Amino acid sequence: MTDTLLAFLQTGEEIYEQHFLQLRLSQAEGKLIAGKSTFEHIDFHSSTFSLDCTDVVFENCNFTFCRLTDSSMLRVQFINCDFTGADFNESFLRNCKFSGCKAEMTNFNHCKFTDSTLSNCRMTAASMENCNLKKTKLEHLLLNQSYLNGTALKGIDLTSCTLSGLQLRQEDLKGSILTLDQAMEFLWMLQVKIKS
Repeated sequence: MTDTLLAFLQTGEEIYEQHFLQLRLSQAEGKLIAGKSTFEHIDFHSSTFSLDCTDVVFENCNFTFCRLTDSSMLRVQFINCDFTGADFNESFLRNCKFSGCKAEMTNFNHCKFTDSTLSNCRMTAASMENCNLKKTKLEHLLLNQSYLNGTALKGIDLTSCTLSGLQLRQEDLKGSILTLDQAMEFLWMLQVKIKS
């Protein structure tokens, strides 16, 4: 089965209504085109390919240090996947869901998220600069030391997220929904002195 999936990656041939389980494809290259398929416990570690996927589920997959730039995903679910050090630069994600994933030091710069949800993910030191988050939910994310410069958070509810050391500009934060404690984290942006 490993050879079959590798052949699909290398040729760019579409995978349709397939189920792949427990395969190792480290350092693979190509393009993964898939529809109505499931990938469970697949090790893509250090691979370089773009994703062109619709109605696909990736569960417990290892995407550590993968280069997945310029990917296009529609109704794709990532459940308990590891994206540590992965690169999604300039990808398009519509109606996608990341749930229980580890995305530390992951690059989502210049990505376009539409009607998507990121929930219960560890995203310490992740970079989401210059992203478009149209109708996207950020729920229970650990975003400590992450970078969101140039990403407008207007209307985004961040109250369930951990934001310690978050790097962003004042105009990016404008219109977002925060708890009082979270708002206190960003007082430095106002460049004011507080007296008690």
